[in-house]
Order: sequence, then structure tokens, then C-alpha cells
Amino acid sequence: MQIKKKFVRYISHEIRTPLSAVTMGLQVLSYDLRSAGAADTMLATVKTLEHASDVAVDILNDLLLYDKLDSGLLKLDVQQIPFKSFVTEIMEPFQLQVQSA
Repeated sequence: MQIKKKFVRYISHEIRTPLSAVTMGLQVLSYDLRSAGAADTMLATVKTLEHASDVAVDILNDLLLYDKLDSGLLKLDVQQIPFKSFVTEIMEPFQLQVQSA
């Protein structure tokens, strides 16, 4: 089990680093496109990609948090969240796929 935990930690960090670079690149691209007066559809596509990249980084962060929880190093802070905004946020990364189908 200890080997599995070390593997998850290692992979999470190794994947998170390039994903963070992708997110930063998309932020720069978004800024440049806005400055150049790009079409709204292009800006929306870049924003969707940026959000999807953020979600992937968040998932990796959650894996690391789970490892801390499992080890007893972290305690959950239970909070209520607005259901509608939660569902909207979950669906957002899939909007591009739905629109192109």
C-alpha cells in the first residue's frame, strides 16, 4: 500500500506541473486573442479549454489531499454549496463537446 501511495504522489506532481504550464499558456493565449479582437467563439473555446485544464489540476490536487486524509494529516471541512452553481460548474468542461455534436 505504501508503494501505491508514493506512486500516486509522484504521478500527481509530475502531471500537475505540465498541466499548470498548459493553463498558463491558455491564459496568455486568451489575453492575446482579446487584445487582437478575436471572435467571441474563439475566446469561449479557449476559456473552456482553460477551465478543463484547471479541473484536471484540481483533480490531481484532490488526489494529493486524499492521500493526506488517508494518512490522518488533514481533516475534512464540510461546507454547504449552492447546488445549481455546482452542477453548472461540473457541466462547463463538456459544453464544447455538446456544441460540436
